[in-house]
Amino acid sequence: MFVLAAALKAGYTDDALYELTKIDKWFLNKMRNIVNFHVTMETLSVIVEWFFTARCTIVQSPIFDRMSSVCDVGG
Repeated sequence: MFVLAAALKAGYTDDALYELTKIDKWFLNKMRNIVNFHVTMETLSVIVEWFFTARCTIVQSPIFDRMSSVCDVGG
């Protein structure tokens, strides 16, 4: 499963993986959806981490004062 996910993440098409593995294209498509979701969540995680780091270090705005406890927890 992890090798299949890595191949999908690396850009292999469903057709190419089908030819290599003979895994059903329906299953490959479902795996692609999971991999795409995982990549999206990784990206959002980085964005959220950046946002809170920026908030805690450089952004001074009363709009975000209610999140000051987040800064105390993270650093």
